[in-house]
Amino acid sequence: MHEQNPVVLGCNIEDTIRRYLEAALPVHAKYPALKRAIGEQLRQRDLLMKGPYVEALPDFVKGSSLQDLTECDHPVFHAGFGKLPPLEYTRALHEHQEKAVRAVVERNENIVIATGTGSGKTECFLYPILDSLLRDENPTTPGVRALLVYPLNALANDRLYKRVVPLFVHQFRAAGFTVGRYTGQTRYGAMRSTVEASILADPFFRDELGWKSVPENWMLTRDEMLATPPHVLITNYAMLEHLLLLPKNAPLFENACLKYLILDEVHTYTGAQATEVAFLLRKLRRRLGASAADIRCIGTSASLSSGAAEDERILRFATDLFGYPFTRVVRGHRREHAYLQQES
Repeated sequence: MHEQNPVVLGCNIEDTIRRYLEAALPVHAKYPALKRAIGEQLRQRDLLMKGPYVEALPDFVKGSSLQDLTECDHPVFHAGFGKLPPLEYTRALHEHQEKAVRAVVERNENIVIATGTGSGKTECFLYPILDSLLRDENPTTPGVRALLVYPLNALANDRLYKRVVPLFVHQFRAAGFTVGRYTGQTRYGAMRSTVEASILADPFFRDELGWKSVPENWMLTRDEMLATPPHVLITNYAMLEHLLLLPKNAPLFENACLKYLILDEVHTYTGAQATEVAFLLRKLRRRLGASAADIRCIGTSASLSSGAAEDERILRFATDLFGYPFTRVVRGHRREHAYLQQES
């Protein structure tokens, strides 16, 4: 099992909370002094988080590794998965991760991943997307292949920086997969050099990934994405409505060959908002001329009730929301602690 320094982990969590606050409550560029002062306040010791206090939890039940799923007699994944870092490639997936990727890649099912926080839900759709891109017959042709929709910019940013970019932009840079985030934070008229400077100021990209410049396959501006639509597009549902409504954004979906539609935190779509999003996804389908066979739909949530009856309700909800039939709710299970298995 991969070990983590709890102090480093605590610092990373604190950085994530700080980025969330700065993204959720942005300060306009016209007020640099205020923005700097807020940043200094948010970096005060013990303000955002105390600890860390470490609690031991049983690990999830394990399944096959990516290596097993790539090098077996009937491979699930493309051979290109072998280019992943050895630790990621050879370690065992959680059992629910294996069930999810097999359902999506082998059986072309639309699924809801209803597992707890920190259970690796993001990998359940990133690995199938990677497999699809590796199998693409026209890998260098621009056009959206995967659309990731988040309810909040902060969530979109966190997944973009920590999961999507390291996988597609960094590890598979040579493959030419392109990634772009199109939200309200992607400003009109922004210069790539300006956005690049802000990204390289983040120690994660500068120190951990060792970047001196941002790779070209990470599209940083609206102009870049409209001129050359990325393979993996990250947005939120409010911006998606603008993308489908305004003619100036129409080029973003030119040559789109959408294979994956992901809604993270799917439980947040309730009431009138759920109805609006359902109509929005149907508008997207009509725009692309996509059938149920063309697109794999995946919803994720750590806040859904469990039980057979609940699973039926979740499947009906997801089917109504996406407009495509859903057949499986994937659940995660933790190993029982060794002491609890001993007879008294």
